[in-house]
Amino acid sequence: MEKKIHELFELGVFLKGVEGILELFTGFFFLTITTSLVSNVVIWLTRGELTEDPNDAIANALIHWSHQLTLSTTSFIAVFLILHGIINFALVIGIIRKKLWVYAAATAVFLIFASYQIYRFAITHSFVLAGTVVFDVAMALLLIHEYRRIKVGF
Repeated sequence: MEKKIHELFELGVFLKGVEGILELFTGFFFLTITTSLVSNVVIWLTRGELTEDPNDAIANALIHWSHQLTLSTTSFIAVFLILHGIINFALVIGIIRKKLWVYAAATAVFLIFASYQIYRFAITHSFVLAGTVVFDVAMALLLIHEYRRIKVGF
């Protein structure tokens, strides 16, 4: 059982590293795009579905979201993703190097981000945020377990 939990931890650390890199790229992307470009891309992507079913809930929700997008929203998304990505990646590097203080720091950071993301989820109802919350909380629990494992000397 311990081996499986450790493998899950290693997979989680790898995925956090990938997430950090993707968040950095996505954050910088959001710094460079315009809201009208996003709206045009969403309209282009959903036009086929809306031709078949003008009442498609997902396509209409995406179009509604793209029309509500403002410069301050894209700036917020960009800054949040860049900061989250840098922090995730830095914590992953510390975990890979087995810096014990990073385990506690990463646990706190993941739980702080999860708390904020729960607040944002209450406002936005974004399934991406919900998934990120689950992942961050799971990683915090795995970090606590791994820290204890290392301290005991398994």
